[in-house]
Amino acid sequence: MRSGTPLNDVDRLPWLRTINTFANTEPGHVIACSALKKSYRTILSEQLSRKTDGKGGAFFILLNLKREVLEQRVSSRPGHFMPSTLLNSQLATLEMPGNDEPNVIVIDADHDVDYTVKSIMTRLNELEMKN
Repeated sequence: MRSGTPLNDVDRLPWLRTINTFANTEPGHVIACSALKKSYRTILSEQLSRKTDGKGGAFFILLNLKREVLEQRVSSRPGHFMPSTLLNSQLATLEMPGNDEPNVIVIDADHDVDYTVKSIMTRLNELEMKN
C-alpha cells in the first residue's frame, strides 16, 4: 500500500488470519483495521463465538463518513503508510454491513473525535445491556 498499489483479497488473507489467531489467544482485544468486506469480518471473527454466558464474540465498529470528510482526513495524515491515492480502491472494496451482520456497529464519524467516541461508547453500552 505504501507504494500506492491497492491490496486484493489474496494479499489480505494471511494478514486477516494472523489477526484472528492473535485475537483467539485471550479475550478482550481491540483491533483497529479496515475490515472492508463481509468476508474479511467473517475471517476476523472466526472462533470468537460467545461464551456460555452469552458474552464475548467479535464486534466491529464501522466509521461511516462523507467522502469529502474522509478525503480531508486521509490527505492530512503526513507520513501515513496509505497514500490518499488509494482512497478510491478502498471505497470500491467497502461492503456496508447488512441486517445479517448484527455485530457491526455503524457510527456517523463526520463529527469530531470526542463526539464520535461518545457515540461508540453509547452503542457499546447498549449492546452490553442487551447481553
